[in-house]
Amino acid sequence: MLNEKLNSLLKKYDLLYSPTKNLTSSIIDKIPNHYKLGLRGSTPRMGKMLEYIPKSKNIIGLFDKDLNFVGQKIEGYTVFSSEEIHKFQLDAVIIAHHDYRDEIKKELENTNIKAIDIYEELKKIDDAIIPELMHNFHNSITEYTTAYALKEFYINGKDKEKKGYYLKELIVQYLYLRDFIFADKYINEYIEYKFKDYLLLQEVAYELRNFLFRAKKSIKERAVKNDISLFIIDALRAIDILSREGKDKTSDMPYLKTLSKKGTFFTNAFSPSTFTRESITAIFNEKNILDSNLKINEVDLKNSRWIQELNKMNYKILINVNKNIVRTNESIKNIEIKNSRFKPAPQILWDFICNLYDDNNNNNIFSLDHFIIESHKPYYCGDHRNKPFYYRPSSAKIFNEDEKSTFYYQRKESLKYLDKQLQFYMEFLSEKHKMTFFSDHGNGNFIDGADENRYQESMIHVPLIIVGKDIPIEEKRQLFSMIDLGSIVLSIAKDIDIKVKDRDYIEVQLEPIYNKMLKEFYISVGAERYITGFRVIRGENDKYVLFGDGTEEYYILPDEKNNHINDEKNKERIKYLSEKLRSKAFPRVNN
Repeated sequence: MLNEKLNSLLKKYDLLYSPTKNLTSSIIDKIPNHYKLGLRGSTPRMGKMLEYIPKSKNIIGLFDKDLNFVGQKIEGYTVFSSEEIHKFQLDAVIIAHHDYRDEIKKELENTNIKAIDIYEELKKIDDAIIPELMHNFHNSITEYTTAYALKEFYINGKDKEKKGYYLKELIVQYLYLRDFIFADKYINEYIEYKFKDYLLLQEVAYELRNFLFRAKKSIKERAVKNDISLFIIDALRAIDILSREGKDKTSDMPYLKTLSKKGTFFTNAFSPSTFTRESITAIFNEKNILDSNLKINEVDLKNSRWIQELNKMNYKILINVNKNIVRTNESIKNIEIKNSRFKPAPQILWDFICNLYDDNNNNNIFSLDHFIIESHKPYYCGDHRNKPFYYRPSSAKIFNEDEKSTFYYQRKESLKYLDKQLQFYMEFLSEKHKMTFFSDHGNGNFIDGADENRYQESMIHVPLIIVGKDIPIEEKRQLFSMIDLGSIVLSIAKDIDIKVKDRDYIEVQLEPIYNKMLKEFYISVGAERYITGFRVIRGENDKYVLFGDGTEEYYILPDEKNNHINDEKNKERIKYLSEKLRSKAFPRVNN
């Protein structure tokens, strides 16, 4: 198995260990070795904290106020009562309980013992790290933040030994992320500056490049002829491929822009909704969310026509998307569902090529992978120049001007990073492999928290690119709804011409907002009409919006600022569009 082979290679050179352990240990490493140290907290949490503390530290004992643990030994260290802490002439105490850290600090106020709050030190780097240490919950925000922090430690190192230590830690972090682009960059830097054991890193570089070369060769030589891969890039706008607004007109995703000229590019593709769950559900079910009785908010693959058709064609089907959205009956053969929601893009891509490499049966493989953390708020990646700005993506927030600027450039960095990772990993594929890149929805005014105008073009106009040896190079400019994607996939699988379903208009739907926090936010900014949901008809040159509360809007594109709903000259057109939508009921919303 490819991943096991890589881990064996990394283990051979002692480059395989926990990413957050590296960062936490690097903070603890700053404590002088001669300090007489104690740990203070609950015994289970102190046992966890010991995993991060090297044996070189002078730990005298563990201190817990729970007398049930007193006298026990954890990793060879005795647990004492916290009331005895003053008897041991300690220089410092490492706090090993997040929730009671303030209480523990207060206990030490009138002593000469220094309180070392690891949680506070981590918080200085980024709040997102704290949950990982508290709950051992790994997510890509933490993993990317760790890379940034280690890079800062390396750059700001005071002496060569420290700089070399942190640079090696950074290399390990990128290898853990399966980001071989930046791992290679920093391995070369390590060798160039001749840090400790740099000759060993020369061996690593040589073996790693050969390893990846052999893996690429094996995958390219797969005997099958019709592998199909779909890549959902969450919240990506069509304009992110075509160009950019403002002074910088270049695309933030030059690789995908190049691919759009090497295959079939749908220039007028539109998402069925503006939220991930609704769009992905609609794509699999081939029905808009409000037309699916609303309650169908997840996909059972046995009810997906085009997935079942691929299954009958003996495709091995691998779906790497949030399990809360997609599920299937265990009795259905050759379908595997994974959860990619909190994985960094290079790890998702690594898993993707491992599946191809490990397939001993040479099955035709259909895969769908979902990237979210780089292209969706809060836009994190493995190559930030400045400390990344963080906030909870589910929160409703309007940013100040400094935050807007930071967020704008953070998004650009993250899209470029994702683009580089896609380019690197797509080079593993044979020319016969058919690739489809698209988004579940776009992104509104991404520097504002609410994306208030959720029906605007940037929210619903999405990229759709299909590339492969037998895929024609052309632009399809007809209106295209992403609920028709399944039919396109089947055409690709059957090697028949890609045909776009004739549509006079595209319908986009948003279910009512049930999240209490978002409801309160929309009301506070005068956008309460969104709470009841909406239906949108997007024609060739116009857009009609009907909200669940009966409010109407009408726009003559490309202008989306001037509402022409009351213009007499558009009366008949508005009536025609209104009748199409008013014939369908909106779901009831409880206040």
